[in-house]
Amino acid sequence: MIPKESAKSFKIGTKKSGVDHLDYYVVKDKNGLKRWRKQGCWFVIYNINQESKKRYWYYPNSMFLGDWSHAGNGTTVPIDMSWENVKYPLEEQFIGNPKYITEMKEKIKEYFDKLKERNVITSYRIVTSIELQKYMNKI
Repeated sequence: MIPKESAKSFKIGTKKSGVDHLDYYVVKDKNGLKRWRKQGCWFVIYNINQESKKRYWYYPNSMFLGDWSHAGNGTTVPIDMSWENVKYPLEEQFIGNPKYITEMKEKIKEYFDKLKERNVITSYRIVTSIELQKYMNKI
């Protein structure tokens, strides 16, 4: 849930923690009014190329707009399950100011396209948290 304070009291781009402990930003809506908007978030689900010697990589600071950052990584597969028949067993999470959500998706896509061209990964998809949840429920 959004912060208790009214968004009208803050500058555009101000970040505050909400009642639900998620970060929210002050943005202008289509009518020009200030509103709280939950932080932007993208997940990349992917499969690593088993023949590649490169298993780890770093994201350059120049890739991130505003206060966007790499939040972490993990798996889409339960610990007690084999990865063999899973199309996208790994995931990376990126979060930040919702103002840059479209541009960040493009930057993430460019980065993962390069990993795919170099045969570090075999395939990937950029998804929202809801799409990630739906994907994981199918596994």
